[in-house]
Amino acid sequence: MVFPTADWNKLKSFFSPKITPAMKSYLDQQTFEQNNQAWDDGGIIISLEELADRAAFWEKFNRENPYFLLTEHTKQSEQWTRLVLVNGADNTPTYNYETQEIAEDFKKVWAYIQQKYPGTELAKTAKEIAALCAAEGWKRTKKVEDWQTNFANKN
Repeated sequence: MVFPTADWNKLKSFFSPKITPAMKSYLDQQTFEQNNQAWDDGGIIISLEELADRAAFWEKFNRENPYFLLTEHTKQSEQWTRLVLVNGADNTPTYNYETQEIAEDFKKVWAYIQQKYPGTELAKTAKEIAALCAAEGWKRTKKVEDWQTNFANKN
C-alpha cells in the first residue's frame, strides 16, 4: 500500500515567509519531528525526555491556538505523545516483561516532566502514574495495568 506523506521541509521552505506565527510554529515543529524520527519498529528511538518535550510543545501549542486550522492533527500529536510517555510503546515498554518492574527511564522521565512542565496536563498525568507505581512498589501490578488501560481508552 502507498500512503502519501507531506514533505514538511519543502512546505516550510515555500510557505514560511507567508504564514501566520501559529502556522510557522506548527511547520517548524513538524519539520523538526520529520527530520528527527521518534519511532522505529514499534520502539521509541529518541530519549524519553525529547519525547516529553514534544508532548509539552503540542499541549502548549493547542492551549495557545485553540482555533488552529489543523487542531485535530495537533491534538492527536499531543494525546499520542502523552499516551506513549505513560504506557510505553510495543518495543519500548514501561516495565520489564520478566520482573514487571517499572523501567528506570520511565521513572526518570516522569520526574523530568513534573519538574520541567509543572501545571500542565502532561505533568498531572506523569504525577498520577508515578505515584501509583511508587505505591505499588514500582511494579506493573494489576492496578497499574488497569490505570494504563483506562488511560489509553480515554485518550
